[in-house]
Amino acid sequence: LSVKDGVGADGLAADGADVALVQVAVLDAAGIAVPVTPDVVVTFAVAGAGALAGTGSGDPADHANDKSPTRVAFHGLALAVVRSALADADGEIEVTVSADGLDGDTLNLATYAVAPAPITIEEVEAAQDLWAESIAYISLVHKMGGDYVAAAGEAAGKLYGYGKSD
Repeated sequence: LSVKDGVGADGLAADGADVALVQVAVLDAAGIAVPVTPDVVVTFAVAGAGALAGTGSGDPADHANDKSPTRVAFHGLALAVVRSALADADGEIEVTVSADGLDGDTLNLATYAVAPAPITIEEVEAAQDLWAESIAYISLVHKMGGDYVAAAGEAAGKLYGYGKSD
């Protein structure tokens, strides 16, 4: 196996959100990539200042859980998404890949501490307004005999940004 960093070569911010895309290729004894591999199961292990966020292979017929640490290579390839941990100091993430009958490989990724973004008074006030609006909405739904549990779920989505990427 050969493992390389597709994204994150300059290191990852230790903010708990930055990710590296770790690519794995199945190699033959001469070190040449083998695109046709019968059911080579690649296992990912992550240690240090990060965690395995997910895996993939690009196989549209693969219904394995995206959070699984194992993945069947597709056309000799597999991928892991490795997320940095939240830390206030520089660190290192060690990604190890293995597969039965093949030599494994290890990749080390550097993480670097970043200062948290300051929170402005406007952001605090906007959050307080959203909480007040959400409580009023849930109360109104309850008072009208509606599904206040669903209303609370909607409010939680707004308050905590579920489904948002910004």
